[in-house]
Amino acid sequence: MAGVVKKKEQINATVSPWIKKRCLELAETPEFSSVSDVVSQALSEFFGKYDYIKAKESKEREDRIPDLLDALMKTKEGQEWLQSAFKVEKEPENKEDKSRKVIID
Repeated sequence: MAGVVKKKEQINATVSPWIKKRCLELAETPEFSSVSDVVSQALSEFFGKYDYIKAKESKEREDRIPDLLDALMKTKEGQEWLQSAFKVEKEPENKEDKSRKVIID
């Protein structure tokens, strides 16, 4: 059985002299096999952290929505804004259908 061949793509990037120097230094250590290995591992770690932070921020925004809606409903201005932003049909089209439709203009 042939070994697994990992396809890699080449990219070019311009970095500061300090980053280049650090990549070259790390490539000489036993932990890394090349500058490409240093950059690949660094970017993989960055993407993992970046994705985690973005997902956490998104979840925090979603968690604040009920509090925001509650705060808006406590003021006349907030209620008017919500009514202007969302048109809610009071009566269902089908008498058996008890759901409400929200229409966003």
